[in-house]
Amino acid sequence: MERPDFARRFPENCRDDPARLAVTAYETTIGRRTILTYEQLQQSAHRIAANLLRLGIKPGEVLSLQLPNWWQFVIREGTSLTLATDLG
Repeated sequence: MERPDFARRFPENCRDDPARLAVTAYETTIGRRTILTYEQLQQSAHRIAANLLRLGIKPGEVLSLQLPNWWQFVIREGTSLTLATDLG
């Protein structure tokens, strides 16, 4: 089964073009804009993955998080990919 586009391209984009824009979001209720490069996204994903490992989550285990449709969901996806590949 082929991996979804984000899962396939995330490691490539982090490696090949870390300064490339990965996420841009605007929170209208508070008037704040968030911009993340692939390098920043990868750093956040690695930090969260390392903390999950410290909590006892092992690569390959089911990880379930409920998030609204916010930009932080992208970091969660990167974290899952990190646990499945880089740290596993």
